[in-house]
Amino acid sequence: MSTVPDTFSPAHTLLALNPGSATLKFAQFRTTPNADSITEFPIAEGTVERIGQAGHPATPADAFRELLEGWQDQQQPVPDAIVCRVVMGGETLREATRVTPEVIEAIRALEPLAPLHNPPARETLEVCQTLLPDVSLFAVFDTAFHRTLPEVAFTYGLPRLLCQQYGLRRYGFHGLAHQWVSSRLYERLTEQQKPAERLITCHLGSGASVCAILHGQSIDTSMGFTPLEGLVMGTRSGDVDPGLLLHLQKTLGYSPDDLERLLNRESGLLGVSGISNDVRDLEAQAQVGNPPAKLALDLFAYRVAKTIGAYYVALEGVDAIAFSGGIGENGAAMRERICRRLKPIGVILDSERNSRAVPPDVGTLCLSSHESPVSVWAIRADENRQMLEEIRSFLLKLSL
Repeated sequence: MSTVPDTFSPAHTLLALNPGSATLKFAQFRTTPNADSITEFPIAEGTVERIGQAGHPATPADAFRELLEGWQDQQQPVPDAIVCRVVMGGETLREATRVTPEVIEAIRALEPLAPLHNPPARETLEVCQTLLPDVSLFAVFDTAFHRTLPEVAFTYGLPRLLCQQYGLRRYGFHGLAHQWVSSRLYERLTEQQKPAERLITCHLGSGASVCAILHGQSIDTSMGFTPLEGLVMGTRSGDVDPGLLLHLQKTLGYSPDDLERLLNRESGLLGVSGISNDVRDLEAQAQVGNPPAKLALDLFAYRVAKTIGAYYVALEGVDAIAFSGGIGENGAAMRERICRRLKPIGVILDSERNSRAVPPDVGTLCLSSHESPVSVWAIRADENRQMLEEIRSFLLKLSL
């Protein structure tokens, strides 16, 4: 086991790591403890992209190793603490935790449920332990925010004993993003003295999900047992009739590996359009009259709007809706496609506001008109800051 310091210096550095299937996002903070809180100051942030491609690091763990070597060559100080995002925490890892060998093994055991994300997170944690054994190491879990889902929302229509024995239930993902965005949305609404109890957050990127939040707690979300459930995404299919998959197995001889590749890597916007998984590419093709590109964009918007409508029912109304993620924050045309379908629940978009960029210093932008009964926002999802929030109590104890 690694040795970790019992205390931090009065000012110390924190490194937040967010390993994905083909990227490693990182952010460095200088944190200073006060009487009963901690103030953080961003130092640097960045993303290592194209991981696994020729001429680039083979894995996120290799990318971290190269980053660390570069920082050491530049004589930058080693961080006092590292916090790493892990997508799947299952039923046992339900809150931020200090990383131990037992935690590593628990993350490994959950890899079949998040095959694109848990392996690189686990490997990155292992590299941190090996290269920086004296650094405090923490893990935070995207599923943790959804631990408040009521039984009626997380239960599948399968035999109860089977579900209990094997943990077959809806877990939800993108929890760090949904928690950060809903907290910022709540702050903005209360500043304006507007209702802020029933919120819907839409995290739309290559992976995409919607979350219904009541009194600050997640009560439903579109992803389920794995990140495949729910919306159409960049390369993921989202909801598909299970009978269709059985048909592919029985009639066309698809193996489990074939299905995994089809559903995770060959479907979604890429599969429907046959062009790209990037909304920007599809918007350009739709502008010149490419029917498959237009269908992919319309399908994405339809699924998001339909899910928002379902969560309007789950919440028994909605006070505000927020868009985040690469598409949600930057895709004005996609936001308009989605919101035009939401007029029956009281959404009136302001076209001029919707055309603006989210101010980087504020991180929030109201998109709805003054007459809209439901306010609509674009909010930058700062998962790095949320990771710091998740381990703040640990840092306070260590800084005493």
